[in-house]
Amino acid sequence: MGSSVAPKVKICCIGSIEEARLAIRHGASALGLVSEMPSGPGVIPEESIAEIASSIPPFVTSVLLTSKRDAASIL
Repeated sequence: MGSSVAPKVKICCIGSIEEARLAIRHGASALGLVSEMPSGPGVIPEESIAEIASSIPPFVTSVLLTSKRDAASIL
């Protein structure tokens, strides 16, 4: 009955490189970065998202949460 597969955990609303490192150190397998949204907490500047995303190691998935719908405006 026991499973040897560890659960994967995504931590959302990461707002700094320090928060990203803390989440990874405590076992996060994915980090959510919140961009332009119509409402809700966690929105951070695009420049900060780029800096944080570039600091995330390859073994951790980064996820961008945005309300934008056009790929060109996201990239």
